[in-house]
Amino acid sequence: MNTLRTVLLLLLATAGGAASAQDGPVTAGPAANSLFLSALALRHGFDPERGLAGDVHGAFGMGFRFNERISAELTGGRTPTRTGLVEADVDTLRLDALWHFDSSAGWQPWVSGGFADQETKAGGAKQREGMVVAGIGLFRRLGGPFLLRAEWRLGYSLDEEAWDHMAGIGLTAAFGGSLPPR
Repeated sequence: MNTLRTVLLLLLATAGGAASAQDGPVTAGPAANSLFLSALALRHGFDPERGLAGDVHGAFGMGFRFNERISAELTGGRTPTRTGLVEADVDTLRLDALWHFDSSAGWQPWVSGGFADQETKAGGAKQREGMVVAGIGLFRRLGGPFLLRAEWRLGYSLDEEAWDHMAGIGLTAAFGGSLPPR
């Protein structure tokens, strides 16, 4: 919960500066028919029964916005962690569909659903698992192709029957497409 609170405070602080630099209403989120690239700082929290310590890591994503409402995104990242005294890496590759809601005061909320493949490597052993993932998030246009992004996702491991969560903040750059006039 402390991580989520920190992410929200950072988001609000950044948005305040971005809002003061804008004139008039802002259209948030990537434009329709655009390719977007994202870089995120994520806090990956693991189900306590897994015995893994949560940690902050970087993730990168690439997506395409098909129209005003629907986009798809492929995101991958590695979480360095440990299980007991053994160092471990958790690699996650996720494919999500995002449903974008109408922009309000420069913010564009979205919900997502998708699937993930997660591989844990610890002490020479590897374990793979499939996950079902759902999330919520916000976009905020910063100017030019750049957007601020905040998100929270919940993942259920089909193999381990465990719940993980991820909270993140990052930057997205959108290319192509067209925004409605301001």
